[in-house]
Amino acid sequence: MRKSLFHLAVLAASAASTLALTGCSAMNVTASSPLQSAGVALKGNVHGGSQPVSGANIYLLAANQNGYSTSNTNTSVSLLTSATGSRYGALGYYTTTDANGNFSISGDYTCTAGQQVYLVAVGGDPGTGVTNNQAILEATILGACPSSGNFASATPYLSVNEVTTVAAAYSLAGYAVDGYHVGAPASTALAAAHPTSAAGLANAFGTFPLLVNVGTGVANTNTGATAGKGVVPQAEINTLANILSSCVNSTNSNSSASANCTTLFANATSDGTSNGTVPTEIFSAALNIAHNPAANINALCSLQSGTGAPFQPSLPCTTNNLPNDFTISIQYPESNGSSLNDLAVDNAGNIVVAGSGGVIAVYSAASGYKESSLPLGTSRNFTKVAVSNNRIVASATSTAGVSSDGLAVLSTDFNSFKWLPSNNPNNTAVAPGGASFSPDQSTFYVADSTSGAGGILRYGITFGDSAGSDTYTLLGESTTNFNQPVRTAVDFSGNVYANNLSNYIVAEVDAAGATVGTRSLAYSNGSSGLAVDQLGRIWVTSVSGGAAGWISSSSSAYSGANSGQYYATGVAIDGANHAWLSNTVKSGVQSISESAADASGLSGANGFRPTTSDATTFSSIAVDGSGNVWVTSASHLYEFVGAATPVVTPIVASLASPYTTAASKP
Repeated sequence: MRKSLFHLAVLAASAASTLALTGCSAMNVTASSPLQSAGVALKGNVHGGSQPVSGANIYLLAANQNGYSTSNTNTSVSLLTSATGSRYGALGYYTTTDANGNFSISGDYTCTAGQQVYLVAVGGDPGTGVTNNQAILEATILGACPSSGNFASATPYLSVNEVTTVAAAYSLAGYAVDGYHVGAPASTALAAAHPTSAAGLANAFGTFPLLVNVGTGVANTNTGATAGKGVVPQAEINTLANILSSCVNSTNSNSSASANCTTLFANATSDGTSNGTVPTEIFSAALNIAHNPAANINALCSLQSGTGAPFQPSLPCTTNNLPNDFTISIQYPESNGSSLNDLAVDNAGNIVVAGSGGVIAVYSAASGYKESSLPLGTSRNFTKVAVSNNRIVASATSTAGVSSDGLAVLSTDFNSFKWLPSNNPNNTAVAPGGASFSPDQSTFYVADSTSGAGGILRYGITFGDSAGSDTYTLLGESTTNFNQPVRTAVDFSGNVYANNLSNYIVAEVDAAGATVGTRSLAYSNGSSGLAVDQLGRIWVTSVSGGAAGWISSSSSAYSGANSGQYYATGVAIDGANHAWLSNTVKSGVQSISESAADASGLSGANGFRPTTSDATTFSSIAVDGSGNVWVTSASHLYEFVGAATPVVTPIVASLASPYTTAASKP
């Protein structure tokens, strides 16, 4: 039964003790029990640009945990109680801002441990004389409801403005339909059917404080004060905030829409075109820009008023100096001097990276993606990595030659590993390529990348307490139709595919290694990237041929864009069945719809590019359970925040119950 937090706060005060917040500073707490949490007063201020917004309605909300939201289902949950005041609106109880934009929530709110909490400010007067500008819907994020304590101890003040609204919209882009509908199947009752959904939702909420300071409303320049911090595109976030501010601080009303709001909403539709749904408030506009970041850049930039815009520094954003796109990407460093070669995502949303110099690194979601690494011998160059629910397989080449190449198998907690030589059944050393796991995760497959030959090696796992105590048995090698295969991929039926570097063939074997057949690509260059989508189709890219496309699971027909547009080393599939490519020529990422029918794809001719980039090439790519797209360059890891649709991680987890297709949405 829920208790009034007002009474709990009074008891806490009488005991002369301040309850400590445990959930807001650790954004990745997930629901484990229906404990209620108490809070003292939350205070804050709402601004439109530099102007306070008076008369704004303040709602304290939690993401719906019963399923993904639509525009009319799984509405966010109101947390304020009647004791807060007599005001009641469409979402429940609310408080309002005073003449200076200030608000106070007295403590009369309830939340359940693990609920993901955010706040919205709706309507009000931004100092333009309009009593209620209904285009105003600003947001900020508090994070996970603590299992004990209160939000106020770690978030004593909430500054709500267009900067926090941009950061909230991008962080929640994989889950939000609008400011009132944020949801995912993340309750404990749904955990069996959606085992990774709660972690994905929590990590999305946890991205927000990496982008903005919740207390000041100022966009961050980096993700933290310690070593290993990521670089945040502050000027771009400010530019997007200035674009929203042009509508907020206009004389927009129900009876007379302002020119700035009209321009913003017409160019920030649900699909980025004139055919899309036109938003009526700025949070939905920001969300639509996050979903369509290459659309209408010039028109949106026209709304920023140069150096007079309220949030600085900002991008020039002029006709002759437009940004490539409006994706928000964070650049994370590699602290060991290693080249980052490949990456994968585990079931907690951590990013596992294979690097040179014998380094396997993990960027932990719980730490704000601060890097920690496990050196495994400087003579080894880890080139590929695959992750299951409890094991990591990394392929390594050695400066000592093929005879010293091999595989490192690690526990996903990094506490144990075992080194395996990459020998074929004749006990001849071979060069290991990409690995993948069987649907039941008891077998892994490794490409034998021997030039002019090669195959797929099959290893069985007898599990011990950790990777170091496991027994790994080489079950055999399939060699028919292979010619220096690069990567492996497994479909929902358990069949294994490998793409050949030295010809235009993708070869297929069954789970026991028996030959199934080959698929011919429609270009004469060797392939590089390989992935399986929700329809069982095999996506293949050619970095040398500039091509990308898919092969049907039931025939050898190839459909793709062969325009020289897609110079991709890697390909990943998101939960909407879109293919994401890491472009090694254009230093960006590209997205193609499942039809792969056009040359420019969903990301435009140039793809999406980070505003801060050291890269001449991008190599590996992955999508996480929150909808973030991750890509490696030589010396940095990039996160494109909220660019994709969330997908089950690790990849192999969607190949078995409770899921029914590869690349399932969590």
